[in-house]
Amino acid sequence: MQIVSVFRHAGMAESASLNFEQPLYVYDIKKRKDLGRQQTVSLSITPYRAMFYAISPQPLKPVQLNVAVSKVAPGSVQQAVVKSALPEGSQAVKVWVTMPDGKPADWADTVVVTGGQGATVDVPVAYNDPKGAWTVHATELYTGVTTTATFSVE
Repeated sequence: MQIVSVFRHAGMAESASLNFEQPLYVYDIKKRKDLGRQQTVSLSITPYRAMFYAISPQPLKPVQLNVAVSKVAPGSVQQAVVKSALPEGSQAVKVWVTMPDGKPADWADTVVVTGGQGATVDVPVAYNDPKGAWTVHATELYTGVTTTATFSVE
């Protein structure tokens, strides 16, 4: 996979295109949009506004996400492991957690770069945090695809 950036320092906005030797899977990183398999990407270059695209010969799969245990006690730490789905290289992933009422656990909001070995994210659970089902979300930043895993605080 490659990351392509398009940026213009000055001038007027104008139409342009990215042309590839063969059709590739293209993801608009800023818009978090899968553009599909294309040989040509049409775009509008706006001065002082960078555009970023992830380009891959294969479609990018969602990252893998697992929690260490299914139940944790208040006052403990849950560990979530995020692994890249790429055969080689790394993926950037935003990890966040929601509590049983759907509100974000803002202390467990981070971005990790992970490869096949995985990256571990600690999710501390305070003694006074709500009991019930918590959800860990992992959004792959190239594609915008989110994977989830749940655990229970009892």
